[in-house]
Amino acid sequence: MNKRNAAIGGWIVALVAACGLLAGCGGGGSGDDDGGGGGAFQGTYAGTFTGTDAGTWRLVVAGDGAVAGTAHSTAEDLDYVVSGEVDADGRLSAGLYDGGLYRGTYSGTIAAGGAVTGTWSNDDGSDRGTFAGQKQ
Repeated sequence: MNKRNAAIGGWIVALVAACGLLAGCGGGGSGDDDGGGGGAFQGTYAGTFTGTDAGTWRLVVAGDGAVAGTAHSTAEDLDYVVSGEVDADGRLSAGLYDGGLYRGTYSGTIAAGGAVTGTWSNDDGSDRGTFAGQKQ
């Protein structure tokens, strides 16, 4: 595995990723809770990730629970796109993408107070770590 693939575990939660803080990458939603997590968890979140890679992430949760964002690997100085969803219980599930190719997984929770915690791993599981952050 090369260093670029090793960085994939980093985010972006990513979280999180170019798309102009993601206008156009994740659903917009109306702000109503329509069964997704967006109604309760809608907003912008940011934090850090650590493990076999490290960096920062930024995510936006839309009104329908769609998650879009970027992750930045400080080890590799690379950005990744994060895309996924939050359910009505605050369970976060997202993929990490590089040029449209799946590179890893982020799984975690968003608490009612806005704290975000979870784990990440790259696509083959050889790189992994944790992430944490807070609603902005």
